[in-house]
Amino acid sequence: AGEYFSRQRRFPESRKQFEIAIERAPARRRELQNRIGLQLINSGDITGAFEYLNQLLKKDPANGEALAIRATLAIDTNRAESALTDSRQLSKSDPNNPQFGYLLGRALAANGDEAGARGYFSRIAQGNPNDVASRLELAKLALLSGSANDSARIATEILEKNPNQTDALLIRSQAYTKPMELERARADLRLVLRQRPDSAAALIQLAYTDALSNRGQAAEKVFASFYRPGQQNLRPLEGLILVAKLEGKPQKVLALLEQEIKLRPEQPQIAAMLAEELLRKGDHPMAMQTVQRAILKNPKEPGLLLAYSRALSEAGKLEEAEKVARELLAQGKLTQSVCTARLAEVLQLQGRNAEAITLYRTLLKDESQNVVFLNNLGFLIAEQKQ
Repeated sequence: AGEYFSRQRRFPESRKQFEIAIERAPARRRELQNRIGLQLINSGDITGAFEYLNQLLKKDPANGEALAIRATLAIDTNRAESALTDSRQLSKSDPNNPQFGYLLGRALAANGDEAGARGYFSRIAQGNPNDVASRLELAKLALLSGSANDSARIATEILEKNPNQTDALLIRSQAYTKPMELERARADLRLVLRQRPDSAAALIQLAYTDALSNRGQAAEKVFASFYRPGQQNLRPLEGLILVAKLEGKPQKVLALLEQEIKLRPEQPQIAAMLAEELLRKGDHPMAMQTVQRAILKNPKEPGLLLAYSRALSEAGKLEEAEKVARELLAQGKLTQSVCTARLAEVLQLQGRNAEAITLYRTLLKDESQNVVFLNNLGFLIAEQKQ
């Protein structure tokens, strides 16, 4: 009866039935209590779910399933440190459990340790040729690090065995968008929407392809329909920002980000995006203030550190900017080319041209057509000759 009411989304009645079942079958107490925790999550009562799971684990610390549920919920609600603590405890209890390894990988990724996450996902994938979840996470990490080709390759490997795997299709569509292979992206998204016509992720990603195809008005309508100020999913907001940038409306970009930062002043991605826009506008003091406020709570967040290094450069604090740039490079959490380019820019500003030239030449080995790198290298070489 509890399961029936849960499927009907009649959650209070469902919980009552589970509690009756616990009284009648005390041997199944742990299993049924865990179901109540999942039910609270499914009902959208996130605060209630955390409170319930915390109480369960206080009374029964060895309840691994409840700990895994809480870790997953923490990852999904951006409580990265809590997720890492729970996931490490689970992995320590059973180091060879692939589910626990997968959770630890997700928690490491949420905390910005992409290299550590990649290691866990890779081990799971190598140990199980049919594993999909870890391969999907590897594809996501490749996409986030700027390796669109690797992301598309991993997603394609999944799709060769599971042609209708919607998450793989979504990831590959994003990878195809990176190098502007928009028709291939749309083809994947149409396959997703045949199976899941109401898929928000697919509809939003399709709007991205519209925005990049000069159909900004249509894209903006879709992004606006999914956007709610302060929501956890940043994709609709990022879509609205993309359209505003493509239409040359920097004030609209600032207005969106300033609205968001008021709702959550320490959210690292929002703070980093706002700081970058303020730097473009020339408002260096406000950019510095924005990033410093957020960095107190997120001292190792790579996007914030990148914006912080740029703000320091604009403030003339080049030694500090270099230190932060080298910290970013050592972290290995952002694409190496982004970190190396930031360091090269700082060295160039310091007049350390020979070192900057070496870095730009290294960058051009992988990105031989990058106009910014070519121009900066040409300028430095010409300056050296003088």
